[in-house]
Amino acid sequence: MNFAQFLSGKLLLPHEIPLSTPPTIAYLLKNNQIAELPSITQHHKRYQCQRCCNNNQQLFANLPCARCQTEHVYCRHCIATGRVLACEKLIRWQGEKPRWTSQETPCSWDGSLTKHQQHAAEAIQEALKTNQQELLIWAVCGAGKTEMLFPAINFAIKENKRVCLATPRADVVRELLPRMKQAFPQTEIEALYADSPDRTEIGQLILSTTHQLIRYQQAFDLMIIDEIDAFPFHHDPTLPLLANRACQKHATRIYLTATPRPVQQKKIARKKLPAIFVPIRYHGHPPCRFHRKKSNSIYAKN
Repeated sequence: MNFAQFLSGKLLLPHEIPLSTPPTIAYLLKNNQIAELPSITQHHKRYQCQRCCNNNQQLFANLPCARCQTEHVYCRHCIATGRVLACEKLIRWQGEKPRWTSQETPCSWDGSLTKHQQHAAEAIQEALKTNQQELLIWAVCGAGKTEMLFPAINFAIKENKRVCLATPRADVVRELLPRMKQAFPQTEIEALYADSPDRTEIGQLILSTTHQLIRYQQAFDLMIIDEIDAFPFHHDPTLPLLANRACQKHATRIYLTATPRPVQQKKIARKKLPAIFVPIRYHGHPPCRFHRKKSNSIYAKN
């Protein structure tokens, strides 16, 4: 097994690592290739789950532990992705960085972009090249957001960078998988959602629901979050924390939305969040009056 590809950027419970025997984990610990971290911490009698970032005290409870023959705190917020008791450790890789197959031209898509799409695509790629921290792409419905991402993803894969395209909805992940496999046929691609059958654990390009980012830490050089206005991403405060934790320190974050929320609109208006507006659909038809009204109200101020 290539441990670097499999474990790099992951934050896993011991039972989530498919190693044959516990001594293998002990061997990796002895050689400083992995580190053990507390799963639940306590500070001034307040708990915080280091796995899902939950600090809502009402979502912690006690449970008898068969291993320790005593009671331990566990987190109810992330129980759907596997229960974590306070006596368990989280495993993080700290060995060599992974390397994927070198590709000169990863993207095989032969379509063309419109003028507005090209402007957004160039801005995304430039943000990645210059390690820009954030960029919001405000594109009307039907603008062809996925195709705008291809140049930046192509550049990232050529540079041996790791990419995540996250979305709040599993159906979007399932819809994106065949499109990405067709556009990047030689790239290791994974689709992560509850019970997804496409897990290889060695993906360079990850398509994931935001909930599945619970298993990543400092993994991605390029983080793209689609539908940042959609439920539950804007409703659950732990999901943005998980997305940020999954990023490398130098990572570029690209936000995609057709309807930015007021907090994002205020940041755009105050020039605290760089944004590119795509006001027209890929086929040239204008957006609905609602989008025109909202976009004009913001961009008239800039």
